[in-house]
Parts: sequence; structure tokens; C-alpha cells
Amino acid sequence: AVARICDDFKDPAKPRYLKAHIFFLRRCGDDIIAQIKAEPNLTARLLTLLEINVNYLAVEENVFHMDLSDAMVNLFSDDGADFSTCSSAIVDNFITVCATMNEYPFVRFDMESNLCTKLAMDFQGRFNEFVNKNQSFWWWGDDGEGHGNMAERATLLLFDRAEDLVIPLLHTFTYRAMVHDVLNVRDGVCRFYCGNLSQYHEQDMSPTLHFERDPKVKDNIDTCYLTEEDTAWKEYRELHVGKVIHRLKSDLQRVKESAIGKHQTGDGELSLQEMNQVIKEFPEYQELMEKHRQHLDMTKLCMHKLTTKRLLDVATVEQVMATGVGLDGKTVTSTQLVSEVVALVRRGDLDLAEQTRLLALFLVSQTFASDRDRQSIMAEAARLDTEAA
Repeated sequence: AVARICDDFKDPAKPRYLKAHIFFLRRCGDDIIAQIKAEPNLTARLLTLLEINVNYLAVEENVFHMDLSDAMVNLFSDDGADFSTCSSAIVDNFITVCATMNEYPFVRFDMESNLCTKLAMDFQGRFNEFVNKNQSFWWWGDDGEGHGNMAERATLLLFDRAEDLVIPLLHTFTYRAMVHDVLNVRDGVCRFYCGNLSQYHEQDMSPTLHFERDPKVKDNIDTCYLTEEDTAWKEYRELHVGKVIHRLKSDLQRVKESAIGKHQTGDGELSLQEMNQVIKEFPEYQELMEKHRQHLDMTKLCMHKLTTKRLLDVATVEQVMATGVGLDGKTVTSTQLVSEVVALVRRGDLDLAEQTRLLALFLVSQTFASDRDRQSIMAEAARLDTEAA
């Protein structure tokens, strides 16, 4: 990108731009600065050169991610170049996060993890360099004289996902988890069916709905943006999906009554037609009710899939695999689990992703399973692969 900017100013008689303002989303290295300095026609017209440190996605109020979709592959690849590039990008992004939040954190990590050790050492060294080069940078706990309150400094904890492979494979029945598990969500946008559930046949699950859908077509497919601006999503996302339905219904009724109360002047009750007119006259209530209606449709669809796919049965077996204890409180052997897992996989109402998830959970949770049991699970995985092909 910097090379292309320099190219725009190669010809001093015909520069592409009169003046230039350059902003970097992350720390700018000395090599990039040297590259800019080497183009005198650019430096003569350069008005602004600034690091703004926002090379990450703030997806929620207290959550960010680095938008590195290939990180899992690159970090555990046999290609050393891929690992170095990816780990360097992660460290760069951590630096921008800490710089934005004015944090100079202590770093804690598991020394037995090569990945965590590498990231921790790189981050500590490069962030120390960042602090030393930016004399104006301050951080929480710093008094400017090196005698600040260390208790106010943050702590950066680095965990290796390999330490706990079970949790990501378990079903969780909070509203957020169910939406991402069983509905069609991409980049915070959910496409979902809002028609009669008796006519539902997964018509909202096509990935192309996020790219090729014509909004003018009446197909009972609605769109919900799962953002911080959606107050209903923020309020309900960590609740059990079953509780969300009851909360949404009661909140909808409260909103409707509040709107009617502002409109009603006498003691008589409003007719249904009058109630609808009230909602139209108060757009703020109309928008709020529309959001609640969307989430009510989404929760009903989640519960529909929970029932039709019999995911509670799957979740029960998952919990037994994770804990090693059955519903009766007795220890369950891996041999007993093999028969239960295979029965669920062959039941016919689970899609390929759910089947694969179950088999993977057995392999990572039953570390003391016999070779015979593991071979049975691998044979089932091979059968699925053959059928999918």
C-alpha cells in the first residue's frame, strides 16, 4: 500500500494528489518510514503522518477480535512462514488494542505452551519498544515519574485453546449460542425464517442469502443485525433461550401498554384497530416492537430446531462425555459412550456438522479410550466422509 502511495508522487510534474494525509491503523515500522522518506515528492506534500492504533474490530462493548479468519490454520501449520506472519499480526493487533486503551499490561501465560510463550515474549519486547519510542504515551497506573500504582495496571492473560478442546464443541442454550449454532449468521447479520413453522424446511440456511437475496421478494426471510445498537439483543443474549421467549412476550405487552397509556384519555379499553393506530402514531414504539417481534421469531425458530433436531438428547450425551458421569451419577465408560454416540449419529435427524461435532467431541474428551473404541469412532467418521462425497 505504501509503495502505491509513493508511485502516485513519482512524477514531480504530475502528482496524483496536491497534498497527502497518511494514517496507519497500527504501529508503523522504521522500514515503512524509510520508504516514505525515500520519495521526496511525497514528503514535500505530506501534511499528516499518524498512527491511530485501531487495527482490530470492536464487535461489542467489551469484546474485540482481530479479523484473522485463517489464524487457526496458520498457527498450527507446518509452514513456519505462515506461523511467523500470523503470530506477528496477532502481536501487532494486541499492541494497537493496548495503545488505544492506554494499557501497559503485565503478561501472564503458560510456559508449557510454545504458542503462548512465543506470543508473550514478542508482545512484551515490541510493546516495550513502543512505549520507549512514544514519550507522550501514558497508561493506567503511571504517575509520569515511574512511581505509579501497579495495582491499576491491567493483566494480559494468554491461553492456548489446545488446553481445553471440549468447550467449543459443547452445545450451550443461551440465546446468543443458539442463534450462532442453529441460525444463519454471518458477520453479525442473521437471516431467518419468520413464516409459519409448519412450512419450515431450512429455506433460510443457504449461505447465498447473505449475498444474492432480492429484498423485494416475499420469501418470509427476515434480517436482524446483531449489534450493540439492538437493545433487545444486548439484554437477552446471555439468557437461556427458553427464558427469552417469556421475557420478550412480557416486554412486548409492556411496550404496547405504555404506548396505549399515552394515547388513552378515557376509561374505556381501546379496540385492536385503535391499538394498531397508536403504534403507527408513535414511531419509537413501532421500531421497538419490531425489534422485539424479530427476536421473538428468532427464539421460536431456535426452539423449533431444538425440538425437531432433538438437540437436548445430543446435549445430554455431550455432558456425559465431558464429565464422565451419567444422569444416575455413575461413571460411564468410553465403551458405553461409543454405542450412544454412534446411535445419535445414525439417527437421521442430525446434519453433517452436528454428526462430525459429536465424533470430534468423543475423540478429544475420551483421552483414555481403548484403541478399539477410538477405531469405532474413526470408522463412523470415515462412513460420514464417504456419504458426504
